Amino acid sequence: MKKSVLSMVIMAMILCTFLSGCFMFGMPGNNDTNRRNDSTIAPSPKDWPIRVSPSPDDIKPTPSQDDIKPTPSQDDKTHFNAYYTVLSNALAEHGSGTTISNADGSKSFKGILYTELIDFDNDGVPELLFLYGNTAGPYSAVCVVYGYFDPSAVQLGKYDMYLNHMFVNIIESRTGESFLNYNYEDYAETYDTYFTLQNGFWTEVMNRAYFEDDFYDDEPEWYVNGNSVSQQAYNDALETYLAINRSREISMFDDNLYTVNAVLSFLESMIS
Repeated sequence: MKKSVLSMVIMAMILCTFLSGCFMFGMPGNNDTNRRNDSTIAPSPKDWPIRVSPSPDDIKPTPSQDDIKPTPSQDDKTHFNAYYTVLSNALAEHGSGTTISNADGSKSFKGILYTELIDFDNDGVPELLFLYGNTAGPYSAVCVVYGYFDPSAVQLGKYDMYLNHMFVNIIESRTGESFLNYNYEDYAETYDTYFTLQNGFWTEVMNRAYFEDDFYDDEPEWYVNGNSVSQQAYNDALETYLAINRSREISMFDDNLYTVNAVLSFLESMIS
């Protein structure tokens, strides 16, 4: 009997030791190698793709250089009339802008959220930019840019956006050009992408990415146009590519819901 009890005690001790070891090695934080190899854990920033986040969706090409005709002067009302038609149709389709506070604390957007006439290429004729809510889910919106190519307005770019960690900015250059900037920020990554109209084509001028993950004790990494660069080169890219003068955010929708009415009134006054 004593021998049987002793055997049971020994077996129990072996079992406890085995289970303790399994539990110890399975606990988060006790084995960094296991965490890095666990498919349920986000990979190291070194394994993340260098890309625009989110990437442009459904971009319609601008006319070829052979098809581009001289743009009108500001005295010509043709482009104002074309933009008025585009914006009126968009307002009829999407309605006036509003932000909705959801029960879970998130926000949803409906209708035209922001509108502006911006002369991206500084040629004297502005382009039309507007954002509208996307009912696909919380924080979803769409940004559209139109340019004028005689005799009509042409969609230059269309972008689906998730605005929980994303901001939309207009960058104004000292040279007179303007740039559309999408800025995505999370705890360990930042993406910046800059677009403008150049030689009649809607163009991605530059993109930047920055990674730093304290969880893995990774060293910070900086990228410009997909190439690894120094922190100084990353910072200097704004001057090198954009000659930046100032930046202003346009995705603060609660403050800008009525800009569509202001732009429509301006366009109407120009064609009346």
